[in-house]
Amino acid sequence: MSGLSGLRAVVTGGASGIGLATAHSLAAQGAAVAVLDLDPGGVSEPLLGLRADVSDDASVRAAVEQAVERLGGLDIVVNNAGIGAVGTIEDNMRIGAHAGQQLQLADGSVREHLAHPLLLGGDDSRGGWHQGDPLDR
Repeated sequence: MSGLSGLRAVVTGGASGIGLATAHSLAAQGAAVAVLDLDPGGVSEPLLGLRADVSDDASVRAAVEQAVERLGGLDIVVNNAGIGAVGTIEDNMRIGAHAGQQLQLADGSVREHLAHPLLLGGDDSRGGWHQGDPLDR
């Protein structure tokens, strides 16, 4: 039995790079993992790929609800969504800083406004949200 066996995780920005590596690491340790990403098309088993735009509250809420339904609950949230920088440093200084800050704030809202109440709830000693618990607490 692995250390994360029986736990359910969501990783934002999990379809590539550090997010994908994190999702695979969680799965290798026994967790059931859903990745939320703008383009989850390349995500394969054992991971569950779900489309979500972390800057859009309704999109995230729908994806978290799908993840909870498919995984049977939620115990772990990894906020990893980010923007890849392409182009010159000058281009990225002009447009990238503001967009990156906005995305970081939005990604943090996944935990603060949507997942946090689910993680605190639950009906067993581990906490977490479990299928059948109300989503809005």
